[in-house]
Amino acid sequence: MALLEGLVDRWFAPPLQHVSEFYPRHLKLIELMWTAHDFGRQTYEALALERVSYTAFVTRATQVVVRGLAEGWIEVDIPAAPTDDDAAYRVRFVDPDRWADELTAAFVVPPGHDAQVRTDIEGDPDLA
Repeated sequence: MALLEGLVDRWFAPPLQHVSEFYPRHLKLIELMWTAHDFGRQTYEALALERVSYTAFVTRATQVVVRGLAEGWIEVDIPAAPTDDDAAYRVRFVDPDRWADELTAAFVVPPGHDAQVRTDIEGDPDLA
């Protein structure tokens, strides 16, 4: 039976998943770059989010930055070799309006299940 299980697993089982060892470091580099010079803290304070810690904000906003990099509305300058000059590592928000919209959308909280929702629809039988 073990031989049959081995054959079935080999042919039909999903391939082993591999997570790159560089992925968390990549995210940390992006996080350090976009939050540099207190930009992350200033952005956090400007949004004045309720019940969102700075750490949670940075984590979610970093995902927005990564998506912006993939879609091209954010660009980064990373030197060819590591350097002590922090100015060589830069993040450019090519479309700052898009950055603001995407960041705001990432923190929109849907109304809770007990929230009152107004329905000002003419002819609504519930309002009669």
